[in-house]
Amino acid sequence: MRGVELTGDPDGIAALKAIHTKNRDYLKFLLGEIRSNTDLRAAFKGEDGSQWQITLDPKSNNLAIEKKP
Repeated sequence: MRGVELTGDPDGIAALKAIHTKNRDYLKFLLGEIRSNTDLRAAFKGEDGSQWQITLDPKSNNLAIEKKP
């Protein structure tokens, strides 16, 4: 995830980093989902079952993570 800044909820960022450490293929899948969805968002679950949403800012290429509504 070089060149991409993660912003938003610190717990969500930690959950995404845990995915990055344990399952890079799933992280690659999530990034593909974000880019293919028209709203530039994808949802994922943390190891503790918490639900998160990632949103891509196409101008800066940064990812914002927040609790899923």
